[in-house]
Order: sequence, then C-alpha cells, then structure tokens
Amino acid sequence: MGDARLWAYYPNYYRYVSVEDWAQSGTGLTTSQGFTGIVDPTTGAFSLERYLSCDEDRFSGTVAADGLSLTGFEGFASTPFCNRPGAGLAITGSRCPSGTIEPGEGCDDGNAADGDGCDDACNVERCWTCTGTPSVCTQAAVCPTCPNAVIDAGEGCDDGNVLDGDGCDHSCAIEACWQCNDASPTYCQPGECRVCGNGAQDPYTV
Repeated sequence: MGDARLWAYYPNYYRYVSVEDWAQSGTGLTTSQGFTGIVDPTTGAFSLERYLSCDEDRFSGTVAADGLSLTGFEGFASTPFCNRPGAGLAITGSRCPSGTIEPGEGCDDGNAADGDGCDDACNVERCWTCTGTPSVCTQAAVCPTCPNAVIDAGEGCDDGNVLDGDGCDHSCAIEACWQCNDASPTYCQPGECRVCGNGAQDPYTV
C-alpha cells in the first residue's frame, strides 16, 4: 500500500465521509485516526484495530493490487467495560488523489488542492466540469448563484439544492405555504397556507 491518503465510503451516509492518512513501514500500518496493524504485501490483506473509550474498533480487508483502493469491514466489539452489543459495516475506500478515478470519485487530478475544479476529496467543484484520467477541469464561464447555500441578491432563500417541494425551489424562491429563515443554507418548514377561491377565509402566515 505505501503511504497514502484514503477516503472511506460509509454506506449509512451514502458518501465518502472520512479521510485517513495511512503510513506503511514494512508490514506495519498506522492511520491518522488511531488504527494500528499489519498488511500482507503479497495478498494485500490487512488487519487493524484501535481502542475507543468504550469499544474495540477492528478494521480488516484487502487492498487492491494497484494500491489505489480497498474493501473491508469495520466492526465494533463490545469490551467488558461496555454494556452494549457490537456492530459493524462494510467499507470501501480509495486513494485520493492518485490521478486515477476510482469508484466513488467524481474526479481525480492527482493533487490535493481545492479551487482547481477537483477538490481534495476527489469531488467535482461547483461551476466546474472535469474529464479524463487524470482529470482535467474547466471552469464554467458563468456560474449561477442559485443554489450555492448562500442567500444572494434577488433570492428569497437558498438551501443549496435544486429540489422543489422542500420550501425553497430550484430558482431560490420560497414556495407557497412554507416559511424559510434567512440562514445560510436556508432552513424551511411548512407554514399555514391561504387558499384563494376555496370559499373560506383562511389564516395567512406565509
């Protein structure tokens, strides 16, 4: 494996949510999150563990032959000091940046710099397009401000997404029958709604 920066994919969150710097010395492995263990250079099999305040955290799996990705299982084993069952989940990870696009990556330009279209987590940055391996990124000539999770001039809200039906629509306008605050990103919740033409005088708070 060698020294690497790997992003791990946690299925419960449906995205890459954790980055660890891995360091290898011979068959020994350590990570920036406190895991220590060994790796078999021939097969790529590794076994790591760390001790948390209440649990023993074990992470084992296999590194791909090219050293760019891994698959494994992280399990939390209950210790005598804990009165709760163990748990675990399957994890996939990829080396980012490596210059090669691995599963779960939107781009990989071979560097960890932000602001060049492909960020340090190998995600395509807003208002950029990236193609090829290693990725070459091009900035859009015009970058719309909606959505960017910041309320800009002329916007009634901005929740950072283009979904309709959540209170702040795709054009950053507050939808009927919703109330939105002025935070960045905007938080919206259903409000009382006045319906004109239903033969009843409805309360109006939106």
